[in-house]
Amino acid sequence: MRDPSTRLLQGATATELELGRVGETVRRSDAIPKVTGEFAYASDLFAAGMLWGHTVRSPHAHARIVEIDISQALAMAGVHAVLTHADVPGAKTYGLEFADQPVLAIDRVRYFGEPVALVAAEHPEQARRAAEKVLVEYEPLEPVVDLERATEQPPIHDENPTAGRGFRDDPRPNVLRTIVIRHGDPEAAGDVSVEGVYEVGIQDQAFLGPESGLAVPDGEGGVDVYVATQWLHVDRDQVAPCLGLESEQVRIHLAGVGGAFGGREDLSMQIHGAMLALHTDRPVKIVYSREESFVGHVHRHPAKIWMEHRATRAGKIVCVHARILLDGGAYASSSAAVCSNAACFACGPYKVENALIESTCVYSNNPPCGAMRGFGSVQSCFAHEAQMDKLAAALEIDTVELRLLNALGPGDTLPTGQVVTGSFPLADVIRRAAALRVPEQEELPRDPIRLPGGAGNTTRGQGIQRGVGFAVGFKNVCYSEGFDDACAARVRLWVDADERLAAEVHCAAAEVGQGVTGVILQVARTELGTDRVTLAPGSTDGVDSAGSASASRLTWMAAGAVRLACQEALEEFCRTGREVDLERTYHHGRTFPLDPETGQVTGERVHVAYICAAMRVVAEVDVELGLSRVVWIGAAQDVGKAMNPQAVHGQIEGGTAQGLGLALMEEIQTRDGLITNASFTDYLIPTTLDMPVVEAELVEEPEPDAPYGAKGVGEPPTVVSTAAVVSALRAASGRELARVPVRPDDLAGL
Repeated sequence: MRDPSTRLLQGATATELELGRVGETVRRSDAIPKVTGEFAYASDLFAAGMLWGHTVRSPHAHARIVEIDISQALAMAGVHAVLTHADVPGAKTYGLEFADQPVLAIDRVRYFGEPVALVAAEHPEQARRAAEKVLVEYEPLEPVVDLERATEQPPIHDENPTAGRGFRDDPRPNVLRTIVIRHGDPEAAGDVSVEGVYEVGIQDQAFLGPESGLAVPDGEGGVDVYVATQWLHVDRDQVAPCLGLESEQVRIHLAGVGGAFGGREDLSMQIHGAMLALHTDRPVKIVYSREESFVGHVHRHPAKIWMEHRATRAGKIVCVHARILLDGGAYASSSAAVCSNAACFACGPYKVENALIESTCVYSNNPPCGAMRGFGSVQSCFAHEAQMDKLAAALEIDTVELRLLNALGPGDTLPTGQVVTGSFPLADVIRRAAALRVPEQEELPRDPIRLPGGAGNTTRGQGIQRGVGFAVGFKNVCYSEGFDDACAARVRLWVDADERLAAEVHCAAAEVGQGVTGVILQVARTELGTDRVTLAPGSTDGVDSAGSASASRLTWMAAGAVRLACQEALEEFCRTGREVDLERTYHHGRTFPLDPETGQVTGERVHVAYICAAMRVVAEVDVELGLSRVVWIGAAQDVGKAMNPQAVHGQIEGGTAQGLGLALMEEIQTRDGLITNASFTDYLIPTTLDMPVVEAELVEEPEPDAPYGAKGVGEPPTVVSTAAVVSALRAASGRELARVPVRPDDLAGL
C-alpha cells in the first residue's frame, strides 16, 4: 500500500484556476509562480528517506561491451544499489513505437551517452562518484555517422526493428523507413525549373527544466513514478513490462514540467528510477545535469533535401520532385512518423498536380532523434519555401503573388490523394500576413543593441543591408495514418455546502506549459454553467489515457473529451439529482494509412485536418562582418477558434522563437557521433535580446469537425518561422543560404 505519510511537492496540484469560459482571455494559473520562482518542478520533488540515482553512460558512439565491473562502486560508502542489464526484471527493451531500445545496454552501445548502469546512494555526490567507479571495458566499433553513407555501411542493429510493420520494403542496411509518394505524372515538364539542395542541423528542444523525477515503491511490489512527461499512459505501458509488473501496479503522475516540445515523449528516468526504487525499497530521485540532458532525450532530425520545382511561365506549379534524407540516430523513437510527415508536407501548402517524393529515415550512431515541435514539417518547409523564392525570382513574380496563385484550399487534392476538407483559410492567412505594416528602417547612428551583433557592440552599422522575407507552411493536427486517436476525461458533479453545483475534472492531458489545463477548465465551466470547477492532478490512476501533449492535438482532443463528459454528467445529474461520477472517451474522425507502394491514402484521409501560417520577416545583415538581426516579425495563423486568445498569441511567440533559433544559432555539434557542445554556453538559444516584436493576426475560421471549431496552435509558427527568417536574410545578403542554422561566414563577403 502507498505510504500516506510521503509528502510530495508537485507542480500539478488540484486547484481552482483563473475563471473564464471558451473564447475568453484567461490568465494562466502557472504564470506568476513561474515568474516568481515558486512553481514546483519535477526537480523539486522530495520524499522522506529518498535516495539519489545516477546513470553510467557510454563515452563511445559505437562499441562492444566486453565487461562491466561494479565491485568498487558497490563497496563505496552510502551506495545502496548498482544495477546493469542483468538486473532488469522484465522486458529488456522498450520504445515509443518500436521496442528497440535497451533499458540498459546489453552487449553493445549505439550512441554517445547510452545508459549502461545505474547507481543509487544516500547523496547525489555519492551516487555520482560511485558511477565513476563502475568500470566498463569497451571495444570501439566504427560508427555510422555520415547521413548519406548510412545505407552503404554495416547495420547497427542485427535485425531491423521496423521490418514487417507495413512499411515499404527497402533492403538497404540501416533504413528505418522509406516512403515514396507518386502523384499524377511525375515526368510532367514546365516552362521553368528551379533546383536546390538544403540542409538542416540537429536542433535540441532546449527546455529549461532537465529530465527529473521521483520513484516511490508502494510496499506491495508496485511503484509510483512522479515525472515531467508528455504522455502518462504510454510511459506506464513501456515501464510496466520492463519491471515485470502489470499495468495497474505502475502509476505515473505528472510533476511540474519545465518545457517539453517533443523531447519528453520518450522515456528518460522512468524505468531507471523505478528499478532502483523497487530494488532498494526506498524512494529514488533522479535529476539530469544539463550536459546529461543533451544525451538523455531525442532531438530534431537533421536532414538533407533535394528539390526541383517545375512551373509555367505564368507561375503555376506543374510538378515537384523531392528527395528527403533524415537521420534518426540509434533507435526508432517516432522517426517513422516524422519520415511520413516530411514526405506528406514536402510540396508545401500549394496545389501540385504532379509529384514524386521520396523520404527516407536512416539509423546511425549519431544522437537519437524523435519528436520536436513541427515534427518533420519544419525541415520540408525550409526547403519548399526556399524553392518558392527561387521560382519567384526566376519568373520575376512577387513572392506573395506566387504563393497566392498556387495556394491550397478546400476541395483541392494533396499529393497523398487526400482532398482538403473543412476549414483551411490559406489564402486569407497569406493576405493577412502580407498586409501587416513593415516598420520603417531606423536611422544611424543608433543604440548598438539595435544593430546586428547587438550587445557585442561590434558594428556601427556601416555595412548594414535590410531584407524582407516571406514564408508559408502547414501541418496536420492530431494523430494520423490510421492511429486511433482518443482522449478520456472523468467528471464528478455534486452540490456543495453553499448548495451550488460543483465539479471536479480528471484528465491525464499533460500540462507542459502550453495551457491545456486552462482549456479543460474553460470547457467545463462553459458546459456546466458553474465556476466551481477544480482539476484533479494528472495521473494514470483513476482515468484512461488522454494521449500525448504533441501533434497540436490536446486543445482539440481534451476539449472534446471534457465537453462530452460534462454534457453527459450534467444530463445525468439533472435527471437523478444525485452526485454523478462518469468517464467518457472522445475520438476524432478516422484516418487511414498510406499505401506502402504508392504513398496514396488508402481511405478518405491520412490526416484529420490541417493548420497553416504565414510570416513576413524584416532582417538586417552587416554583410562585412556576417552579423544579423531580426528586426520584426509579422504573422497570420489559422487557429480555427481561439479558445484563449492571449494564450494563442503566447504560443505563436514561443514557436517563433524556436524557429528563429534554428535559423540563426541552434545546432548540436558532433564529432564522430560525440556531442561537443552539451551546454547552454556552447549550444546557443535566443534570448530576449534576440527576439523582435512579433505582431500576430489570428485567422478564425472554425473547423467543422473540431470541438468549438478549435485547432491546435503550437506548431505552425515553428514550422514557418525558420523559412521566413532565412528568406529575409537572403533578401538582405544576396546569398543562397541553403543550410540552417545560418552562420556569420555564410552571410559575409558580398
